[in-house]
Amino acid sequence: MKNTGFDMYDIGSYIQKNITLNDHIKYNLLVSHWKPPKNFDFPFSTHNKKGKEEKRFLRTNHLEKYSWLVYSKASKSVYCLYCSVFVSTNIGCGNKNYMLLKALVTEPLVRFDKLLGTQGSLETHEKNQYHIKAIQDGKHFIKNFNDPNRGVINQIDSHRLRVVKENRERLKQPIIKTLIFLAKQNIPLRGHRDDGSIFDNQNELMGNEGNFRELIKFRIESGDLTLKCHLEDIEKRATYISKTTQNELISILGDSILQKILEHVKKSQFYSIMFDETTEMSHTSQLVIVIRYIKNNSVREDLIGFVDCHKENFDLSTEEPKMTGEMIG
Repeated sequence: MKNTGFDMYDIGSYIQKNITLNDHIKYNLLVSHWKPPKNFDFPFSTHNKKGKEEKRFLRTNHLEKYSWLVYSKASKSVYCLYCSVFVSTNIGCGNKNYMLLKALVTEPLVRFDKLLGTQGSLETHEKNQYHIKAIQDGKHFIKNFNDPNRGVINQIDSHRLRVVKENRERLKQPIIKTLIFLAKQNIPLRGHRDDGSIFDNQNELMGNEGNFRELIKFRIESGDLTLKCHLEDIEKRATYISKTTQNELISILGDSILQKILEHVKKSQFYSIMFDETTEMSHTSQLVIVIRYIKNNSVREDLIGFVDCHKENFDLSTEEPKMTGEMIG
């Protein structure tokens, strides 16, 4: 299996691929960014000093001294977590004040020869006003994400706060619970048609609308007035039942479940990873990844993912297939 180099808890993965960060991704990066374990083999940069080649290593004490500094496995370098998330690519206005931000913000810091000291890269970065503001923005973001009532806009506009709460309830109760039910029962979501109004009778004549939409309709017919009002009154683009939103919600639910499993694994003294093979409905063989660990003095086994080992033709590849721990945090 080829290593894709993508980790959902590594800011470098998103910057390298120029992926837009939604609030869910931002929050996970801020509170659960990957940290190198003890005895981690940090990279080094090479420098020519008076005709002699010298190595300068990144070390654990650099990350410990500067809490905003995070190591990226994807780029084998470091970023300022807060600035890379909350600072735009440039600051200031006009030709005189314009400043393009690169190292530690939009690009990784890969030179490790001058990190500490008053003129060091890290100390200099920490004193920048845009960095100080980014840290403040990050802390406010975490508080508001955990408690929407704290948001300044929400405190000023009671109507907006009510809408936020209603939208969360609409997602949490009928829509997300329907997704969870289908996933737990191993029932596919999609049908022949998966677009358009849920109340459009013409869709029924076109064929099966899929289990997700049919369950949503069943909830409405069973008396879920909140869901009915939501789908009747809300704008078409904000119904939260499109196939795109289904995929996004499933991905978020999967990330949350994986995070819970990893929390249990971290508390366990012992764990192991098991592999097996399974064949899906399209007759494609997949590698099944299961993690086995101790919880409450009992052995527990949790499925954490499938990997399609046939996406690459390894007979033509110059690299040996390899597995890393990136997908399991």
